[in-house]
Amino acid sequence: KTIFFISHSLNQVREFCKTGMWIEGGELVEFGDIDEVCDHYSQYVDEYNAKSEKEKKQIRDEKFEKRLIKKNEKQSLLKKIFK
Repeated sequence: KTIFFISHSLNQVREFCKTGMWIEGGELVEFGDIDEVCDHYSQYVDEYNAKSEKEKKQIRDEKFEKRLIKKNEKQSLLKKIFK
């Protein structure tokens, strides 16, 4: 059986899981051994938290922008769906 356990608590994740999936901004960043994924995620969080508020906002805005569907892409997608 597969159980999806979603959490930001690295201690709980390490205790409960053998394999980890790190998703950031809607994109898969890493999949693999739980200790490796948690170590890389922890390093990312430390680096992110060390940034200025302006830098953090820029990172968030860039990730959000990637998630938006552009108008021409949306029209193309709608055409594919409603053929």
